[in-house]
Amino acid sequence: MYPVLFSIGPVTIYSFGIFAALGFLLSMVIINKLAQKNGLKTAFILDHIIPFILLSLISGRLLHVLLKWELYSHRLREILFFWQGGVSLWGAIIGGALYFWYISWKHKQDVLVWLDQMVFAIQVAFILGYTGYLLSPAGLSGNAFGKPTELPWGMTLANLDSPYAGLSVHPVIFYLILGHLIILFVLRSMHKIRKLAGLRFFVAAALMGTLTVSTEPLKYNPNYMLWGHSVASYVAIGIILISVAGLFYVLRMDRKFRKQTPHSF
Repeated sequence: MYPVLFSIGPVTIYSFGIFAALGFLLSMVIINKLAQKNGLKTAFILDHIIPFILLSLISGRLLHVLLKWELYSHRLREILFFWQGGVSLWGAIIGGALYFWYISWKHKQDVLVWLDQMVFAIQVAFILGYTGYLLSPAGLSGNAFGKPTELPWGMTLANLDSPYAGLSVHPVIFYLILGHLIILFVLRSMHKIRKLAGLRFFVAAALMGTLTVSTEPLKYNPNYMLWGHSVASYVAIGIILISVAGLFYVLRMDRKFRKQTPHSF
């Protein structure tokens, strides 16, 4: 693993931070290009990017603190020390999504059209984020490489930070990277399908939820457990259900529109 890429005097450049920043920058470039291609106002995103980032970090931190309250209840000051680590990815996603939904409604933007553009960028951000995680010290944790397996692609790591060091284990981190690459390919393949607002977003969300539900049980020590299962699994199941309902809604509205305008196709 390569947690530190290089140092310049007292300044240390960490691999995870570089990949996270790269993922964010590439995501913004992708959203900007797709928005321009589809006739959307890019200023809408740029005008709200700072509060979007801040609220995502705050919501991610709050969910982390709530799920680890037994630790923070005696260290209330440390709740503010987010730079020491501890931000729930799903908390950040939920907070960011709610804020984006609100500003879209407030400014009369079609939120589903915007989300269709954003899902491409989200896959790239996840791929680069997981790559940075793999290079960081946490890359040898039981979350990146999970439980033992007899599958031919299992990996054996002597310095793995789990009881399964030296055994063949699931390369969970590679499953996740591959999963998001496949979702990206599926989205790219959908360009031949007639554009329906929300279709790509709900398809991607359902696939991402399925990826999470499939990989969480393979982890040795998933973050944030609740009633014997990871919180990420519960959130993912909820996302799958909402996505399926969203797909039915999009297809139903399309059928209704086509019946009302039969000569437009």
